[in-house]
Amino acid sequence: MKIKKTYKSILTYKEYIYDVFAIYWDREKTYFLYLDPEDDYALHVYSSEDVEIIDYNIGFNTIFFKEGIYHWALIERKLLDDVIDGNESKKEEFLTILQEENLI
Repeated sequence: MKIKKTYKSILTYKEYIYDVFAIYWDREKTYFLYLDPEDDYALHVYSSEDVEIIDYNIGFNTIFFKEGIYHWALIERKLLDDVIDGNESKKEEFLTILQEENLI
């Protein structure tokens, strides 16, 4: 799944495309977790109100967990909290899995 974030101002117009690795819901809102390659592959969140979905296909194995759908490794390998918290070794483990699955 891919999302596009557009920044518009009088002087600039920039579009960024991100791969989504989790979707979750909180109080009638939808959120997308994505890795930002320009921020050392840190995991970030956008609300669906702030982005455009440009590819609706989820191209990896998923797990429904609590109120969301996540890449399997975030849940099965218990990487989610550590990757969100910026744990470098866990982030590298997740990135290695994504590379092996040809997702990045």
